[in-house]
Amino acid sequence: MAANLTKNKDEWLTPEFFAKLAQNPKLLKAFQDPTAMAAMSEFGQNPKEAMQKYGNNPEFRELMIEFSKLMGGHFEELADKKAEEAKKEEQE
Repeated sequence: MAANLTKNKDEWLTPEFFAKLAQNPKLLKAFQDPTAMAAMSEFGQNPKEAMQKYGNNPEFRELMIEFSKLMGGHFEELADKKAEEAKKEEQE
């Protein structure tokens, strides 16, 4: 999954994504923290191992929940937008 996200990053790393990120103080703080970013990087490389290593850390868990909410909402909006565009093309 991480490989697909990296491969298709031009499709989802949009200005809207960065705007949402900028509006989330918890994530902004975490993205400026080298320790949090190292944990996120490890999670991207090997989620199971990272959860074993950081899963009991309440700050990491909170970061993952916030980031998951952001990503989930963002991908839902992208899917809705894509479906709307497909519907318009179909009508034309």
